[in-house]
Amino acid sequence: VAFAGPEIEDQLNKEGQSELTSVIKGLGLAGAESVFSSIGSGTMGKVYKDIILKEGKEEGVKIFRNTLIIIIFIIIYILYFF
Repeated sequence: VAFAGPEIEDQLNKEGQSELTSVIKGLGLAGAESVFSSIGSGTMGKVYKDIILKEGKEEGVKIFRNTLIIIIFIIIYILYFF
């Protein structure tokens, strides 16, 4: 939430959006940016490496795939419907 300020401010400057919609979109965009920056920094790789070691390769791949699908769906939903 701390990093959402600039994103929320950008959304508040758009005309035709309610304040609630602007805040929700700003939080969604900031969250998406956080997720993708953590993927780039290797944090997500370390998490999934631990999952694969504990759960096995096949289960780790399923978890990784399902997580990415959910993250992408949430981002698309926020950007499209708000």
